[in-house]
Amino acid sequence: AWLASAGRQDALRPYFLWVHLYDAHEPYSPPSPFREQFAGRPYDGEIAFQDAVVGSLLDAAGYGSATPPLVVVAGDHGESLGDHGESTHGLFVYDVALRVPLIVAWPGRLRAASVSTPVRLIDVAPTLMDLAAGAIDEGTNGRTLRTLLEGGHEADEAPPAYAETYFPQFFMQWAPLRALHAGRWKYIDAPEPELFDLQADPGER
Repeated sequence: AWLASAGRQDALRPYFLWVHLYDAHEPYSPPSPFREQFAGRPYDGEIAFQDAVVGSLLDAAGYGSATPPLVVVAGDHGESLGDHGESTHGLFVYDVALRVPLIVAWPGRLRAASVSTPVRLIDVAPTLMDLAAGAIDEGTNGRTLRTLLEGGHEADEAPPAYAETYFPQFFMQWAPLRALHAGRWKYIDAPEPELFDLQADPGER
């Protein structure tokens, strides 16, 4: 409702809207009609429901208008869905739960492209600051992805990506897990450490 009223009344006034969609979490129970359309596949039904919600948000924000907003869609984590014996997420730091979608769209300002360079969620905030204001807060830990988004190539190698889970420690008194992904290599700091060559073994087997 706010987007349709206050946001539209002052189109020149910048605003920032954060929306966290939580539905695709266990227990998976999509609302109708998605429950019926995806009978037997409740996780897919949750994703379809969230897709419809995002579509409504984009319409309300004027995404198809002459002055479309800058939009970022990011996953905070994936779901293992049985991979490595984990049904949801939180226990492990394998890529099935860590590799998430990141979509940056700004019609008329950014061209459609697919980037294979690894990026991190901590890169989102400096990227937004750079694209929207042309400046980056020096206190941010991430880097701007503007060069990649504008079709260029970075001069330096992508920095390592760090991930962690303390869920096993807090809820089961197991060891926490930490992971570092650098280039083709991924190291998992665990009671039995693991090192993977992700080019040769993308499934981390």
